[in-house]
Amino acid sequence: MLDRNLLLSALEARSAEFTHFEHRRQSILQRLRDALTRLETRGFAEGLVRPFATSFRHHPEALAWGQRHLEGWISFAADGSQIEPDNRYSLPVALIQVGTYENHHLSEGSYRKETMLDVLTPGDLDSEGPVKRLVDLARFELEIEALIRFMRERPPEPPCLVYLDGSLIVSFADRDGQDPLASRYVSRILALLDTAEETRTPLIAYVDGSRAKDVVRLVAAESGEEEEGVTDAMLLDGRLNWGDRTAAFRCERDGVLEGYGRHRREIAFCYLQTREAHPPARLEFPAWMLEGLEPILDAVRADAIAGGGYPYTLAAADATAVLTTSDRERFQRTLEDFLSQKAIPLSFGTKALSKLRRR
Repeated sequence: MLDRNLLLSALEARSAEFTHFEHRRQSILQRLRDALTRLETRGFAEGLVRPFATSFRHHPEALAWGQRHLEGWISFAADGSQIEPDNRYSLPVALIQVGTYENHHLSEGSYRKETMLDVLTPGDLDSEGPVKRLVDLARFELEIEALIRFMRERPPEPPCLVYLDGSLIVSFADRDGQDPLASRYVSRILALLDTAEETRTPLIAYVDGSRAKDVVRLVAAESGEEEEGVTDAMLLDGRLNWGDRTAAFRCERDGVLEGYGRHRREIAFCYLQTREAHPPARLEFPAWMLEGLEPILDAVRADAIAGGGYPYTLAAADATAVLTTSDRERFQRTLEDFLSQKAIPLSFGTKALSKLRRR
């Protein structure tokens, strides 16, 4: 049991470090904001903010606008949930579930929800390092598989919009390609990018709360300012009104993108304000979408209106995939019954038995 008083004492003992970090970050942030303003004045960053021309008097008017701009589109998203192995058992078994949501934006309404489920056996989880990484990867691969299948099976008309929940840039992948799990993440992203291009399916990777620093590094490089602790979202916070977006950029980072082959310089991004009083969301997409981008962004704006500031399609996929506490309990009971019927022992570890006796 966590002792709250001990925790507060530990935090208080380090409070000066928290204060120093935040003061320093705010100082750097202000200098970068001033530098960005100077760059805009000099024309270097002119056109960074692309205003949204439409304004709404009230929410029903915004909803009506959103319905008009989504009608005729099909939006699709996949999201996943997982149950990691129970450390009480000597036999590791995990569960992943991916939910998909497909919305045909028609006046009469038409949508489809589906779930896919996979069990990870001890053979799948037999690797050095944290088992959680293997479960996370399996979930990611199943999500990408769902997106690719939709792209390949979708009708040529009407236009479709596919969401990836997260970044197209696997920033944690090892630069030298020595991490086989990171390489699998990259290979799945490349397969997704290839499929989107082959099928000409607009793909939006939506990152809420992004910690990317591409714009910050650009401003820092041009102004000579420091960048430590500051993200693009912090730098742009307060500069955009609802619906505004930034100019679109091609991402030219070193490191992980060096392993992206022909897609190395073909991932673009912009920031879009989809919620009031929040930093903008980061949108990443294949660079071939730069031509004809605005109608796609209008569809994202409309979807965000429907979802109260977050794309409804993504939220619905998440709700379809979620595994509750009762689901986790049901999984454990079902697993125990199944293994018992197969005469496969699911023994308790010594530490687990000790815990059970104490409780």
